[in-house]
Amino acid sequence: MEPKDPKPSPIWLEHAIAFPALFLLVCLVLNREFPFPFTDNEGAFVLLGREMGHGARLYADLWDHKPPFYFGLSWWLQSFSALDPVSLHFFGAVLHALNGFLLTRIAKRMGLSDGAAIGTALAYVGLLASPLVLPWTVDADLLCLPFLLISFDLLLSEGPVSPLLSGLLFGAAFLTKQSVLFLCPVVGLVYGGQWARVRRWFIGAGGIVALTALYFAATDRWDDFSDALIRFNSIYVQTGWQFFRATAAFRQFLVQLSWMALAVYGIPLLLFIHGVGGPRVSRVPVRNLFFIGLWLLGALGAGCASGYFFTYYFVAVLPPLALGMGLAWQKWEEKKRLEVAFLSVLFTAGVLLLVLNVGALQDRVFGYSQYPTQRYMEDEGVGLALRAHAQPGDELLAWSDDPQLYVYSGLKPSLKTPFVNHLASMPSLLLQTWIDFQKRPPRFVLVALSNQVFPLPGPFRSYLKTHYTKVKSWQTLELYVLKTNPGLK
Repeated sequence: MEPKDPKPSPIWLEHAIAFPALFLLVCLVLNREFPFPFTDNEGAFVLLGREMGHGARLYADLWDHKPPFYFGLSWWLQSFSALDPVSLHFFGAVLHALNGFLLTRIAKRMGLSDGAAIGTALAYVGLLASPLVLPWTVDADLLCLPFLLISFDLLLSEGPVSPLLSGLLFGAAFLTKQSVLFLCPVVGLVYGGQWARVRRWFIGAGGIVALTALYFAATDRWDDFSDALIRFNSIYVQTGWQFFRATAAFRQFLVQLSWMALAVYGIPLLLFIHGVGGPRVSRVPVRNLFFIGLWLLGALGAGCASGYFFTYYFVAVLPPLALGMGLAWQKWEEKKRLEVAFLSVLFTAGVLLLVLNVGALQDRVFGYSQYPTQRYMEDEGVGLALRAHAQPGDELLAWSDDPQLYVYSGLKPSLKTPFVNHLASMPSLLLQTWIDFQKRPPRFVLVALSNQVFPLPGPFRSYLKTHYTKVKSWQTLELYVLKTNPGLK
């Protein structure tokens, strides 16, 4: 009598084991960066979510050009607890673990084996070892990924309701980061001429966007909402490409950055090419190979669209890159391709070298990551010093592009947008900021000394000279206190 095959473990048990294991691996890879100070995007994320919890209306009372779900997630998180850098980056690790888990589902939908699906998740975690794309930070590029991955998981499903749900989740990703529109060709590829499924997908995607727009229109915030979602971003893109064309030093830096990116991600890219190109593995339709390729190209296009080429944009490239690596490992399972095994050993060695910072390798890569450590550390020190001296009801005008100054100080902003560089493209808002500044001068004013910040206009500077006392200077900031209530010495 032949022995019976062992009974497979319940799917909930597999999930209960897989997610905590991935989370532990992500924490081991990212633990060095957990205490890092907030970036400016994280500062805006925490600030607007905090103020929404205090009754502020998004876009009407505080404005930024990111979509509403981005700040809604912050408000939801802070309904449980205040966010400091460690807790926020801990949440980022949870998101990465979730992304890795969702990639195993997409890999299986595509026809990969269980081993290759697990390899895909491990590849994603390994790709986080490079600090080049700021993988520990929580910004729109990371926050939209779970929505997008669930959408693509449903996109590859054959269920009758899957297109509607996939579109709904894609719409949620768009309302977190607009650049996911670059991935619409992926949807067209998967559905092809299946017009009934395409129609249901658009009903889902368009429905959630339309309902969100109706909400802001019904609450008299349509103009500010459409500015954030569409109009200002067209100006943002124009400004980015003007800066790119006009700044030779920036273009030279991008060349150096490209070489560093090729050095860090060259081996994963070779594995991706081996996975997607060449002899096809069994059970993986050709359509799914184009699916991964289009996804990768769309993510690269989204990262380049604004002309600023911020490194954190390219965290969106990691999921399709990991899937291509999973395909390569399935080829090793089926065809014993020695070059795949060799490249995999090199990739694993590179991950270990980065995580352990052997020969200061991670530090050298970190130098290209566009994370101005000294500035962010100074923001933290200045903000906490203000918190120690602030009194209930005090407000702050931070003439800088670092909203984390409001977060660290615990002070309410005295202007509508915490990014003063936005005011250079919004003359009506600049005028309103000047009017409000005179009507209700805040107790504290911080002025950034960086030439990358929109200069403080003459009327503001004259008003500071007359009504404020300059009490302290740091490397990148000057602090002024209202003369009627100096407070600081």
